Amino acid sequence: GFCRSAMHLPSPLLRLPRLVPRAVRKAMKSTTTTAHRLSLSTRQALLVSMAAQLVLLVLLFVPRIPQWDTYHSFADQRTLLGIPNFFNVISNLPLLLVGLWGIAVVLRDRSSDGHIQGPLLWSLLSLFAGTAAVGLGSAYYHWAPDTPRLFWDRVCMAITIASVLAATLVERVSFRASRLVCWALPLTAALCTWYWRHSELQGRGDLRLYGLA
Repeated sequence: GFCRSAMHLPSPLLRLPRLVPRAVRKAMKSTTTTAHRLSLSTRQALLVSMAAQLVLLVLLFVPRIPQWDTYHSFADQRTLLGIPNFFNVISNLPLLLVGLWGIAVVLRDRSSDGHIQGPLLWSLLSLFAGTAAVGLGSAYYHWAPDTPRLFWDRVCMAITIASVLAATLVERVSFRASRLVCWALPLTAALCTWYWRHSELQGRGDLRLYGLA
């Protein structure tokens, strides 16, 4: 039945299952070749251009976002052992411990096998130092929540998140390009957070760039 009728199919139809994967492989090979033809500097320029365009679009079309005052009104405001907002403050201790532990592990592995070095080393140190700083900055903020103290919580978080992205780019995308990324991303995140704090001091709070960071 089916096998006998398939024998009488035109030869192009019989070759179709093989032709489709071949066409897909050819298209993928062409795309990969084109990507490799782009120099590292060209790819970096494209990424910077796309990031700049995104920032410009946000500033042009997204209204200014001020910090709302009710943000600091937490549900649990109990004082225990003389510590206000006890659980909000003490819950940051694990972040401090994990950050310090991570720094110790990175430095130990660096000295043992040399695998962690250069941009990856600095990105990981920035990541774990930022995590420890989040523990301190967040505890400082939650002790007496207000907008000035919130800056120290947010700037540490922004640097830590940017360091995660930087470490990922270093290890998975381009080691050479990461020489710039490993410090440019955390610095940009810190500057975006500083811009928000500066706008608050000027009486026109603006969270847009911090949201991007």
